[in-house]
Amino acid sequence: MFYSRVSTNQIYLSNQSSIMRQSSNLAKLNNMITAKKKVVDASDDPLAKKKIMQENKLLKELETYSANCIQANSQLEASEQQIQAVYDSVSAIKSLALRMASDTTNNEDKTNAITELNQAKEDIISYLNTELDGFYIFGGYQTSSAAFADDGTYLGDNNARSLEISKSVYKQVNFPGTDVTEFEHTDAAGVTTTLSIMTVIDNLITDMQNSDADSIRDLRIGELDSAIESISHVSSVAGSLVKEVELSKVINDTVKLQSKMIKSDLEDLDVTTALTEYEAAQTALNATMKTTSEALKMTLLNYL
Repeated sequence: MFYSRVSTNQIYLSNQSSIMRQSSNLAKLNNMITAKKKVVDASDDPLAKKKIMQENKLLKELETYSANCIQANSQLEASEQQIQAVYDSVSAIKSLALRMASDTTNNEDKTNAITELNQAKEDIISYLNTELDGFYIFGGYQTSSAAFADDGTYLGDNNARSLEISKSVYKQVNFPGTDVTEFEHTDAAGVTTTLSIMTVIDNLITDMQNSDADSIRDLRIGELDSAIESISHVSSVAGSLVKEVELSKVINDTVKLQSKMIKSDLEDLDVTTALTEYEAAQTALNATMKTTSEALKMTLLNYL
């Protein structure tokens, strides 16, 4: 009789352990199928879960970098276009100055030229007061208001904003208006000064009003050459930055794709296979429970 009691306890404890283990496995499979993931909790696979969390962190960072690249590219392309427009205007002003450097120009020519110069100045101010997505892109950090007043006075600051386009890599995304309008000029005496295209235009208008062809020949044309060279350099910098940002976005997108593939390999569940395993586990659990029930009945009969 004592032997039968021990057998009954042994059978009960052994099968209870098996049922609990199979039930736990069944619940795990159910969670995986519901979430459609191989790893739901850290207990499923600690190493895989840690790697998945690392990939999630990386993907989140890459999303931020990609968004910054898009924003940087938009602002830099807009800046490059407007800088090119300023370049074209200043080049046209030089052509006009060359025509007006002749002593044979008449009053009508001068009047028309002054009108053109005033319009060119307005155009340049308009280009440099470009607004994009609520930002005045040539105002430095002062992005909430126009960069230039109607008379050409600069209202912004001399700072350039930047964005992080990849880990610890920051790129300039705008140009203060003074980067475009101010330039260094070395005169015939070898003296170098910083000038503004706005001032050069104003002085050129004054020269025309005074019929001072010598000043146009000796001063303004050289100043305009220096301005054109400076603006061309800024335009080249903008173009280079656009290419660098575009390359960074391509690299970010490539890394993002690789990270998603790694995460998918670690996490994505083959639902069909999992369902087959679930059915097999359910069948095994049912069989264990049935066997346990029958064994307990037999042992109880023997005991009685």
